[in-house]
Amino acid sequence: MSISFDQPLYLLFWILIPLYWIRLRRKGLSAEKPVYRRPFILFKSLILLLLGITLAQPVALLPTNRVNLLYCLDQSSSIAEQSAQGALDFIKRSSDKAKQEDATGLILFAEQASFEQDLQSEFRIGRFRSYLDSSETSIYNALQMAIGRFPADGSNRVVLLSDGNENRGNALDMAYLASSMGIRVDTIALEVSGSAGDIVLEKLESPTRVQLDQPFTIRMIVSVGQAGEARLKLFRGDEQVVDRMLKLNQGTSAHEFVTRLVNPGLHTFRAEIASPADNEIRNNRGVAFVQGTVKPQILFVKEEGRREVPMAKALENQGFDLKMSSGRTIPSSLSALINYSAIVLDNTSADSLTIETLANLELFVRDTGGGLVMLGGYHSYGNGGYAGTPVEKAMPLFMEPRTTMEFPGLCLILLLDKSSSMGERIDRVSKLEAAKTAAYSAVELLNPVDRVGVLGFDSSFRWVVPLTRASMKKDIADRLTALKEGGGTNLIPVLKEAIKSLKEIKAVKKHIIILTDGITENDGLIRLISTLKDEPITISTVAVGKNSNFDLLKAIADSGGGRSYYTEKATRIPRIFMNETKVVSKSSILEAPSQPQQVARHELLDYGELAAFPLVNGYNLTYPKPGADVILTVGDDPLLSGWQYGLGRAVAFTSDLSTRWNTKWLDWNDYGIFVSRLIKWVQRSQNPEEFHFTLTRKKSKVELTLDAIDRNNQFINHLNLGLNLLSPRDSSHLYSLEQTLPGRYNLHFSLDDVGDYYLNVFNENDTRQFGAESLGVALPYSQELAVRTVNRDLLRRISEITGGQVLSLSDREINLYRSDGSGAGTKKPLWPLFIVFTIILFVADIALNKLRFLRTASVEQG
Repeated sequence: MSISFDQPLYLLFWILIPLYWIRLRRKGLSAEKPVYRRPFILFKSLILLLLGITLAQPVALLPTNRVNLLYCLDQSSSIAEQSAQGALDFIKRSSDKAKQEDATGLILFAEQASFEQDLQSEFRIGRFRSYLDSSETSIYNALQMAIGRFPADGSNRVVLLSDGNENRGNALDMAYLASSMGIRVDTIALEVSGSAGDIVLEKLESPTRVQLDQPFTIRMIVSVGQAGEARLKLFRGDEQVVDRMLKLNQGTSAHEFVTRLVNPGLHTFRAEIASPADNEIRNNRGVAFVQGTVKPQILFVKEEGRREVPMAKALENQGFDLKMSSGRTIPSSLSALINYSAIVLDNTSADSLTIETLANLELFVRDTGGGLVMLGGYHSYGNGGYAGTPVEKAMPLFMEPRTTMEFPGLCLILLLDKSSSMGERIDRVSKLEAAKTAAYSAVELLNPVDRVGVLGFDSSFRWVVPLTRASMKKDIADRLTALKEGGGTNLIPVLKEAIKSLKEIKAVKKHIIILTDGITENDGLIRLISTLKDEPITISTVAVGKNSNFDLLKAIADSGGGRSYYTEKATRIPRIFMNETKVVSKSSILEAPSQPQQVARHELLDYGELAAFPLVNGYNLTYPKPGADVILTVGDDPLLSGWQYGLGRAVAFTSDLSTRWNTKWLDWNDYGIFVSRLIKWVQRSQNPEEFHFTLTRKKSKVELTLDAIDRNNQFINHLNLGLNLLSPRDSSHLYSLEQTLPGRYNLHFSLDDVGDYYLNVFNENDTRQFGAESLGVALPYSQELAVRTVNRDLLRRISEITGGQVLSLSDREINLYRSDGSGAGTKKPLWPLFIVFTIILFVADIALNKLRFLRTASVEQG
């Protein structure tokens, strides 16, 4: 046993003892007889001595045979099921040898570690409570958690049960730390899953860039435990290009396939290989990306139903390669959008685009360096429902007018189809219930003084909500709740009733929204609507379901000066109503002849002398964001604006460049030059062929190499290049490339998630001088699924570093709780005992002083 002090500085309290002696001498106590003086001094000195010891908190370090044992059990998917069960049996068997004073705990780990059971004397394994992602392995995290959990006393020991195939962190770093703290780590190798016939598609290799119609080779690296046959399928996008049987030799072999590209852009090749002897198919996939190089292509998204598109024709005359699309047919995936250098949205509403497309349009600009042009119109900007969408983030303008504008009063009538087909349930919601929710959502957006009415119709009609103030929300909600479906569909009588009611009421703006899922008679409908030309009444339509007559409803909306919508999902109806109500309740369009003015010099218009810009007869009301370049204005409102957004650029032209508002622009001699400059400024720059990219992936580690050589075969040095990496979770990460050799730039990074990654290399000083280059790389499956052997070398090194042993699951006689006496002893505090001694001496000192006082009084009386 040894004694130590937790607070040794308090022993300086003993300095008071000699100081006390000096004080007593000065008070003349030394004149007293020694028989009285010595006990007095002794008691006082002992009290001060014990107080100093007590404050220093003495502890006795008692020897102990306690063992603190933590099992770290690998739960990653590479562990064989039989071996995992054997590990549990070993833990149960070996933990039964624990003594009463020993403590046992269990840590489960894969990519992360979790305490399944903390250190305690009563150790039992039951059903596991911890949930772990088994797609990765980090022995580092498991050992780190164990090291931080051990108490100060006893011998500390870890038993690590794993296959040793770590793909996150460095376990040896934690092994050296454990060794420095006297923690011993024993290791047990667990077998990996799989059978001799398991196939692993280790890699699918291809060139990064190829020219169209030129043959190139795709190389597949396959590993298999025993020779056999397997079926290979190779896809280019969704098209199957190879389907054949392969003979596979035992070990690793390479197989090559020659193919070619006929379309430009970034292409995805996916390989799948299968064999009846293969028990694990998740590691039988490979992915490669190939960029087909050719003249950049522009995606032109035109207004639904429009055949003649003047801007598209002008761009084609200027030599641009256009791919025409509508809002409903625009590709929704980022991998498809990335093939275009720029995208034009020509009077296309947000409701015609999916939520995924809206999000990917922003990523297309921000993270891939693409360009986005938005033209104005009745279905664009705020009128098109873009406010609050990801597309608004990418544009240089806010989609709605400033909130300080004054808006006129509104009278809104909703015509809701309540025919029997509206009871059909889509997405677990009936179309009529969705329509009622949509109607109330629209009411909530109105000003309290606005008027609203709801007409329900089938073969006949009735007022569900007579025209009333929008502030009467509770009454409106109660009336909507009572609406039930039933009957056929006849639109003409209910539309006549709505028009008649609107003509009789005074309001600056009068609007009708028609929702139906069926087919109605059209005899006289368009003629009825044509009578509204002199009335401030507009009509919009919402077609629900495949059976609706969308062409007729669109014609009604066009004749009525409103907007037409189509959806097959009941859950989208409220959103359509809300967007439409926002549009009609806030005048975000100004239709009046206006003269554009150039208010700033900008490279977008830098192409020589221009005549005065033609008049515009209408435009969408917006206002610029901070940092936007406003180039042309009409009055105080922006007409042409642009800005840099992430790696790409976006341009906003708030008029339509078409026949509705801009007939004078179509006759303008510089019209073709103007629209081509919009595209040239905004589109993704193409890198010259002197830049050569190489992507090399080894497991989850990737190396990007770029060789820059100019046309004179000279190295291009001192480029400030960056990389934007877009992960499968749509999160982006920025990296900088490092120049390692003349003209060579390198970057190493890791792929953390399974899936496709998109890479864009750009010049950090000027993203346009070196255009963002789009590349791709994929992690087709977790690296756990590529494991074929146990990493015994790593497990052996961990044991050697920490002084542990390499054990086996079959060990039955080993006692993990046998202490070698090297552990820290148990600390027992002694200060309570010294407090007792101090109190006893203090009482004795008081008694001694009392006797001295009585003696002195007796002498004085005698």
